[in-house]
Amino acid sequence: MTRKRARIGDVIRLTGLSRATIDRVLNARPGVKSSTKSKVEAALKELGYAPDVLTSRVAAQPAGVEVFVPVGPNPFFKVLRDGLEAAIDLFKYTNLTIRFREFDPYDSDTLSGQLRRVKSDIAAVIAVGVEAPEVEAALEALQRRGIKVLTFVSDTPRAKRTAYIGQDNLAAGRTAGRLMLGALGDRTGTLAVMLSNFQFRHFLDRQAGFGQICAALRPGQAVTTTPPFGQDPTRSATIMKDLAQAHPDLAGIYIAGGSQPGGLATFAQSFDPAPVIIGHEVTPFSREALHSGLFRFVISHDTVDMGRKAIRAVLADELPAFIPSPINIHVAENLP
Repeated sequence: MTRKRARIGDVIRLTGLSRATIDRVLNARPGVKSSTKSKVEAALKELGYAPDVLTSRVAAQPAGVEVFVPVGPNPFFKVLRDGLEAAIDLFKYTNLTIRFREFDPYDSDTLSGQLRRVKSDIAAVIAVGVEAPEVEAALEALQRRGIKVLTFVSDTPRAKRTAYIGQDNLAAGRTAGRLMLGALGDRTGTLAVMLSNFQFRHFLDRQAGFGQICAALRPGQAVTTTPPFGQDPTRSATIMKDLAQAHPDLAGIYIAGGSQPGGLATFAQSFDPAPVIIGHEVTPFSREALHSGLFRFVISHDTVDMGRKAIRAVLADELPAFIPSPINIHVAENLP
C-alpha cells in the first residue's frame, strides 16, 4: 500500500512552526536554532516528506540512484562531485539513496561493465556520457530494463537515453569564439583548440562551435586543433612544442576541456605577445590562471544547479530530451 505524500502544511501542523522557518530548514539557510532544526527534521522523517516541487512517486517508497563520475588528474572531476554532493544534500528528505560510482574516463570497457552490473532495483542512472559503442550499448540496455538513464556534462546522443542535463556545448564553444575574437581585436594569427581526448561529446561540440563562430565573424581565420593531450604532462609539452614550431604566429588558445596542459604558462611566455587563452571550469588551476593573467576568460558549469536538475529529473514522470544548464563566463574579478 502506498502512502500519500506529505505536504508542507502537514509539517506546520506537526511542529507548530511557521512556513518561513520550515522553508529555511529545507533550503539549508542560516538563522535557525539547532533545536528548531532537529524538531523540523524529526517531523520530516515521520511524515516521509518530499518538497512540493518533486513528484510523489519516489517519495512514497525508497529508490536507488547510481551516479557515474570520472576520476583522474582533471581537477574538474572533484569540482563536479562536490557540486553534485551539495545538490544531493538539498534532497535529503526524499527517499532517494544516491551512490557514486567512479570510472576512468580513458577506460570505456570498465565503464560499460559497471553499467551492465547495475541492479534491477535501481530507479535511475546518472552518468557523464562517454562516446564509445560499448558504453552506448550498456546505456541502451539499462533503458530496456526500465531504468531511467540521464547523461550530464557530456551527452551520448547516439544512445537511447532519457535526457541530457548540461550546457549546450555548441553554444559554449561559440561563446568562447566570440570572446576570443573580441579579446584579439585587430591582432591576427592562428588560433589553436586543445582538448584532452575525443571520447567526450562536450569537448567535440565546443570545438565545433568555436570554429563556427570564428568562420562566421572572421572569414579566413586560421583555426587548428592539436592532438589530444591526455593526462600526461610530457605529452602535452611535446604537443605545445610542435604547435609553436608549426604556428609561430599563434594568437590564441582555446582549451575546450580536460586536464590543463603541463607547462602551459612557460609555453605562453615564449610568445611576444602571449596568446589569449580561454579555459573551462573553475578549478584551483583556472583560478590562479585568471589571477595571474595566463587565462583571459574561463567558461564554467554551475555544478550544483546541474545536480539539482539531475535529481529532479530522476523524480519526474516526463522529461524533455535536453535540460539546459547555464553557461557561466568568469574573469578574475567575478570568480565565485
